[in-house]
Amino acid sequence: MSKKEGLEKKRKRKPQDSLAELPKFETLQSVGALEYPKHQIQFWRKRETELETLIDEFNFPAYNRSLKLLKQGNVSEVTALTNEMTKTYDLLKEAKDHVRFLGTIEESLELIATTENFSKLIEIIPGVAVSLRNIWLLSKYFNTDKKIHDLILMISRNVD
Repeated sequence: MSKKEGLEKKRKRKPQDSLAELPKFETLQSVGALEYPKHQIQFWRKRETELETLIDEFNFPAYNRSLKLLKQGNVSEVTALTNEMTKTYDLLKEAKDHVRFLGTIEESLELIATTENFSKLIEIIPGVAVSLRNIWLLSKYFNTDKKIHDLILMISRNVD
């Protein structure tokens, strides 16, 4: 295919074609039950990185100029694209929230999962309990009883 044909093909593309090409992010359900907090933290760190990369593309000047022109041209798909962008920003906020708060207890959770010393485990638990309370109070995601309960259950599965 010549360069001219390639440009012509790109020009004929519709906005919904671009929407279909947006990366599909795996969800907690699609990667299976993330029963261990370490896997949860890794999942959210990876997701945060992927979303930041995508949002960097949203902030590219040529992209913003194109979006402005499409809005001025009253292209109907711009609304769908704008909604997808908003959802992406919301997903990034959620990922950052998870990374921020789960990261505060990461080291303690690693000790809980690996220690064979019962007295060491007893020393760790009060600090984790205080951290979980703070997460419950401050997090935008773990601020409901059900969500913090699920996190506590996940942690308790690591105590052998």
